[in-house]
Amino acid sequence: MNKLVFKSKKVRQAIRILAFGTGFIVMLSAVFFTLFRIFERITYDSISDLNRDFAIQIDTLTETINSSIVNYGMQLFYSNAVKTMMGAASFSNTDRVYMTRDLNTSLSSTEFAGSIIIHNGYTNRVYSTDPSFPDQSIDTYRNAQIRELLTNRTNENRFKPIYCHEEKPESREFYTFMFYEINPDGSPKPSTLIITVKSEWYKRALLASNPASDLIVINKRGDVLVSASDSLLEKYLDYYPFITVEKNSGYFINKQKKEICMYYESLTTGHTYMKISSLSKALPRLLYFRQIVVYFMVTLISVFGCALLVLLIYALMPMLKMKDAITTINKFLEGDEADIPDTPPLPLKEQIDAVVSKSERTSLEQIFYDMLAGKLSLSSARLFKDMEGPFGLMMIHALHRKDIYGLVEKQHPELVVTKSSHIYACIGIYRSKEDYHGLALCLSGTLDCRLFQSVLFTDFDSLPLHFSNLHELRRLSLVLGPEERLIPEEALFSKALANTVTTRDFTDLIVRLKSGSLDLSRAKWQEIRSTIVNYRYDDFQYVLNRAEDTICSILNEFSSDLLKDSQKLLPESLEQIKDLDVIDQAFDRAFVAICGNYSEKKAEKYSELAKQIKGIVQENYHDSSLNSQRIADMIQMNNAYLGRMFKNSYGRSINDYINTCRLEESMRLLRQTDMSVEEIAQNVGFSNIKYFYVLFKKLTGITPATYRAG
Repeated sequence: MNKLVFKSKKVRQAIRILAFGTGFIVMLSAVFFTLFRIFERITYDSISDLNRDFAIQIDTLTETINSSIVNYGMQLFYSNAVKTMMGAASFSNTDRVYMTRDLNTSLSSTEFAGSIIIHNGYTNRVYSTDPSFPDQSIDTYRNAQIRELLTNRTNENRFKPIYCHEEKPESREFYTFMFYEINPDGSPKPSTLIITVKSEWYKRALLASNPASDLIVINKRGDVLVSASDSLLEKYLDYYPFITVEKNSGYFINKQKKEICMYYESLTTGHTYMKISSLSKALPRLLYFRQIVVYFMVTLISVFGCALLVLLIYALMPMLKMKDAITTINKFLEGDEADIPDTPPLPLKEQIDAVVSKSERTSLEQIFYDMLAGKLSLSSARLFKDMEGPFGLMMIHALHRKDIYGLVEKQHPELVVTKSSHIYACIGIYRSKEDYHGLALCLSGTLDCRLFQSVLFTDFDSLPLHFSNLHELRRLSLVLGPEERLIPEEALFSKALANTVTTRDFTDLIVRLKSGSLDLSRAKWQEIRSTIVNYRYDDFQYVLNRAEDTICSILNEFSSDLLKDSQKLLPESLEQIKDLDVIDQAFDRAFVAICGNYSEKKAEKYSELAKQIKGIVQENYHDSSLNSQRIADMIQMNNAYLGRMFKNSYGRSINDYINTCRLEESMRLLRQTDMSVEEIAQNVGFSNIKYFYVLFKKLTGITPATYRAG
């Protein structure tokens, strides 16, 4: 009989263990399935964020490109030369040459403009900076596409990039921007300014938002406008037919090829931008993190299974003593991870009373946390029973909640503390504003930490509003001085509710940076910075991110070393930034790099033009009529502008260089020929013999005859 009873107990134990094992396997399967669904949702959310950032990046890029071109065009449109050529009934050929020279001078100051075309709607004449076709009737103008644009103007084409292709006399492609005024009835006024933009520059600018080889741009007709790599010319055909029937922004996931295609149709240009890349390249950190989590969960569940097995075996042994259980519970409620000190234990009854008290407080903390998280309905009775307000809410950067309870348990034993968003939230009931303010000063001073304090409120339903305000102030900590410890809720009320930083401010910043003006760029950023420090968090973050994206897009144009490690200048989260000096230093490094780069480009452009002038002088200095004005007429540019540029490059004026070439040739002729001094002077370009003697003696210190005599 005893054997049967013993066997029956073992069978029941085996059944329990088998049931537990089955339950554990089911739980394990549920955990893995839940993890799979969670990471799938995270993946889709991450892709959606990437696609949104991609669309914002494209919008910012196209807006920046078009703003630069339109600003340049508007300056030209209202210049004297353009206004005369568009509106005058007639003018002389000499006037046209001088006005064309001014336009060429303006043209050389940009790197994107190819030519300037002006249509006088009153005379139907077309003027161009192209020396082959400077002045033609619109009916005989050689470029059919531009002729069609001028004769059939619509408001849709105004200030927009229009693709043009020309086969003769040589194949070339470019973009045009049209500028003309509008009558009150909406119809275009007669005259038009057209700026042609170099195709290579425009395509390079389109790819500036994505230096990697995974971007392709399609025009409205479905033709490939520019591709970052040849492999994309075949890949995009798998997705483009579906894009034409979808909305203007979205993404496709090819699970077989493990690819993602993000697309966005720019409202400014009508181009479709497609970014095709592998999932591992698009979301490297997420996939790597998923592998780590899976490995971690497998390890954790394995350890958990072993621990459960040990607990099952341990469950067959006698129960632990009540005193040890109470000690363990007490340690858990304290939240202390340190070992239990070797101090004489309290009597069991006192330990039980302490555990009960801490359990009640833990329950209140959980209720308070759920109220802040919106999981429980708001009710002051749940926290304070029959006690009534006014209530006060504080958020404290303390190390541990025990430190807070230790300071307030005598004055305010009803105070409840919970941890929310990496900071401790405290709520209590206060007799007066002085009592409330005094406690806040005591906490911030004793704990040496920053404290955010709400106003006193009697309506407990307004708790989420006060919590939201304090949370926003905490997120704006970087604009606060390090000495500010006690931050009242009223500080948020003075923040501006509207964003006054406009696209014009960013366009101005871009212009200053690309002009190489470091001091002006710094001043513009300080102007924006002084404005956004008074903004609410969302507006502050938006303007800061837009400023960073604008600067990064310019840095990407010349592959700056500042973006080697990442595509950002600042940390991803504003909460990682301690103060505004970090932002100022990061942006200032970028300003120095950008201004230095564009200053070098400007110097290189001046150097090439100076070499051209030097070559003209060396070939034509024998001509006595050669001077700086004639050279300016030859290349159709402003004489004063050429003089400044040449002197900056060679340290002397153009006329001085002409005389130097003539004198050096005369010195050679004096040494190697028997020609008279007068013949030599005329031969090298001096029409005035006395002037030749003066310059020769000024250069050598002796007369020509003495020089020939040795």
